Amino acid sequence: MERREHTCRYCPGVAFGAKQTLKRHIDTVHEKRRDHPCPYCLGVAFGRKGDLTKHVNLVHLKLREHACPYCPGVAYQTKSHLKTHIETVHEKRRDHACPYCEGVALGTKSSLMTHIKTVHEKSRDHACPYCPGVAFGHKGSLKRPIETVHEKRRDHACGYCKGVAFGMASTLKLKHIDVVHLKI
Repeated sequence: MERREHTCRYCPGVAFGAKQTLKRHIDTVHEKRRDHPCPYCLGVAFGRKGDLTKHVNLVHLKLREHACPYCPGVAYQTKSHLKTHIETVHEKRRDHACPYCEGVALGTKSSLMTHIKTVHEKSRDHACPYCPGVAFGHKGSLKRPIETVHEKRRDHACGYCKGVAFGMASTLKLKHIDVVHLKI
């Protein structure tokens, strides 16, 4: 087993086997160095060339060769991503316990780090480009309000009403179908 003696001064409990790997981690994660720009996306760049290649293959070339045997239409770019999906979603593995929350464990180390950063450290690194002072802890949490509030996307149509649609499936079900049609 590899000895991990090069510890990150910013991340508790994170260590690397090689000094160069630690340097790359600090450059890309903490100093936000992005030397590899995407040739398709304006203003998008990556800290590692391998991450740029994965981004291009996944986002632009739509390459997903590793299909989930349980979820129709779900596929991943790498075997390791598929394995993680199966372990965390289907096998419900939660091997990464939060040191601050009693009884809370997450499926991946990155999920745990994101949980600690957003819940316990109250980090909000993803600012809304439309609303001054509004920021989110997760990039995905920022995506939904941009699509529904600012871009006015309404991708969830009511099967009962002609021309009625909502930005979120939960709004369609809980605030429209349940109340208007099912009278719950």
